[in-house]
Amino acid sequence: MTAGKANIEKQYFLPEQLIFGGYPYIQDLSTVEDKKRYLISIIDDYLFQDILDLEEIAVTDNLRKLTTLLAYQIGQEVSFNELSLNLKIDTKTVIRYIDLLKQGFIIFEVGAFSKNLRKEVVKNKKYYFWDLGIRNALLGSFTPLETRGDIGFLWENFLAVERTKKNHYEGRTVQTYFWRTYDNAEIDWIEVNDQKISAYEFKWRSEKGKTPKSFFENYKEKITVVNKNNYFNFIA
Repeated sequence: MTAGKANIEKQYFLPEQLIFGGYPYIQDLSTVEDKKRYLISIIDDYLFQDILDLEEIAVTDNLRKLTTLLAYQIGQEVSFNELSLNLKIDTKTVIRYIDLLKQGFIIFEVGAFSKNLRKEVVKNKKYYFWDLGIRNALLGSFTPLETRGDIGFLWENFLAVERTKKNHYEGRTVQTYFWRTYDNAEIDWIEVNDQKISAYEFKWRSEKGKTPKSFFENYKEKITVVNKNNYFNFIA
């Protein structure tokens, strides 16, 4: 590895990125408690105020509750109806709040990939947080990676964000999706570029992955596994 690449890779020191996110100033804070306080202050002082500047919202408590529910569900398919029932607000309001969170660059959306085959999920959405530090602060969850039950979802969120940034910086017109069938065959990340389909599976602990039979039969593409050993080429 060249010295330049080694220096860049240090910026992606995984425990730090996955727990405290990527806000520039946070790297200068020396203690865990200082980092926690900094992230919580961003949420309390700026995050939702920026959203309110986009559109006047009467009940900000529901917006914060919705954001917290989405934080629990990173990398998972989200049901607007379920969110509506949990928050006791109508589905249209849920969708409007989510649109505001997207406009405020707090979350982004990935839809389902389908060629309208009978067993493929079509309408569902996943949401990822642009910064995992904000996501973890919303949940008050800063425990070390080795004791976490959500490490797979953190890893998926991290790779989704950094890959999206890479595609943007390189000027690549890429459409991104996840893929799942109703019998629960699934692929984490699909990219379509000039009608070429690329499929990726994100693995934190395992280097191995298997292309779902139905996906290969229909699209003639195999998955590429992205793990801790090879992720840097995927995002940089």
